[in-house]
Amino acid sequence: MSKNQHTFLQREMILRAQKFLDAESVGYGEKLAALIEQLRAALDSQDLAQAIRTTDLIQGQAGTFGWSLATEVAGWFKRLLNKQKEEGIKIQVNDLFLESFDRILTEQIKTECEAAVSLLLHIEATLKHIKEH
Repeated sequence: MSKNQHTFLQREMILRAQKFLDAESVGYGEKLAALIEQLRAALDSQDLAQAIRTTDLIQGQAGTFGWSLATEVAGWFKRLLNKQKEEGIKIQVNDLFLESFDRILTEQIKTECEAAVSLLLHIEATLKHIKEH
């Protein structure tokens, strides 16, 4: 069987799965907002382990529901949080990523677009600035 040929049952399963993902995608912004608040609370209490778990959830879920930029930013942030376990908490870095997540939500920046590129460039430039000072 070639990659593009599916049995009737397989096509039905694919359609059901796509309908489910489409339905869940509509409300995922609210779920993402709740995860960001959970992340903010973990960082406020300096619970890096919980912050890492939450960024891992965002990284794993957001792209599935159409928020690929949030997935990218969460992966980046998770790597930096892991470094903070050894180097100490960096409030400026954490604030930068929380502000970035807030911007993703408020501007509904889900995928690659001019606003996404602008945000990623801002994160990169700010991280370089923080590192230099």
